[in-house]
Amino acid sequence: MVGLFKIMQGLCQLASAVLQARIGNARKAAQRLQRRPAHDFSCLALVRIEGFAL
Repeated sequence: MVGLFKIMQGLCQLASAVLQARIGNARKAAQRLQRRPAHDFSCLALVRIEGFAL
């Protein structure tokens, strides 16, 4: 279960970084992800909800 959590967290961070990179703020996105564990948790919750919905 912990391994799955780590994988989902990594995917979530990657998705956020990709979106920010498209806007041109990749460096700011990386700093923001490191500073906001709460954001990662909410993003993981969304990934889980969407995964179960699918």
